[in-house]
Amino acid sequence: AVFGAAGLFLDDITLLIGSRFVLGVAAAGIVTAALYLVSEYFDGEARARILGYQSAVGGAAAMAIGPVAGLVADAGGWHAPFSLYLLGFPFALITLFGFPPDMRRAAAARQAAARGGSIVALLPLLALIVVFFVGSYMSNVQIPFLLAQDGVNTSFLLSIVPSVSAGMVALGAAIFGSVGN
Repeated sequence: AVFGAAGLFLDDITLLIGSRFVLGVAAAGIVTAALYLVSEYFDGEARARILGYQSAVGGAAAMAIGPVAGLVADAGGWHAPFSLYLLGFPFALITLFGFPPDMRRAAAARQAAARGGSIVALLPLLALIVVFFVGSYMSNVQIPFLLAQDGVNTSFLLSIVPSVSAGMVALGAAIFGSVGN
């Protein structure tokens, strides 16, 4: 929330890029933590359903937040959409207090029992995931610029294409748990 909202105040491109980098690292940590929690509390088909729901909610949020950010930018300038990152603070509090202590203790016990594995074996898979993510996000990054060249000039309209893409992710993720059955 802090590094995402930094764009409200930053005008220097180097500082803005730096804040976005830290935001990316923080987002990766949050996603990793969420996946860890899902793997700790759910097994089998329930885990597949929860992962699908998690992706569906993320896709739906991305689908909604793009046009909202566009409207906010149209109304308040390019700094204004960074205020939407402040919504992270209430979610941090919900997360902090959202897991009963007995569940946290059980998860900690399972984690202690499972220590000793190595991430090195996963490096080829992780590298492939990076390639897929870069490829899938490339259109979301480039399409607004191409639309602007074609005369589409409002932030709201420029945000629609990436939002539709996120909506398709949400739709696919929503049915993920039932596809394997």
